[in-house]
Amino acid sequence: MINFAWDGITSFSVAPMRFILAVGIFSMVIAVGMMIYAIYRELTGHTVAGWSSLMVSLWFIGGFQLIGISILGEYLGKIFNEVKDRPRYVIQDNLLSNQDFDDKQAEKHLDDGMGEV
Repeated sequence: MINFAWDGITSFSVAPMRFILAVGIFSMVIAVGMMIYAIYRELTGHTVAGWSSLMVSLWFIGGFQLIGISILGEYLGKIFNEVKDRPRYVIQDNLLSNQDFDDKQAEKHLDDGMGEV
């Protein structure tokens, strides 16, 4: 059941990858905020040795990794959609044509090389 739920979430949408991209960007924004805060604390003289470099690098590298993973996921999602080989659109009715196009005529055109399956 968990596999079906996971397939339902990931098979039809790239929304999870876009969410990871948003989390990565948010993490990078936090890293910039921590860097500004660390510079402010350094200028006021209230610093703890090693804290600022550790926190800024941790948030920055984490955000960078999440952004990279989401970009790879976007590419894989697009490849997955192409590999499924579904048509981009389906024509339900032809409203402009007056002639009836039955299966024999369709097969004749396909045999003549005038169309595709």
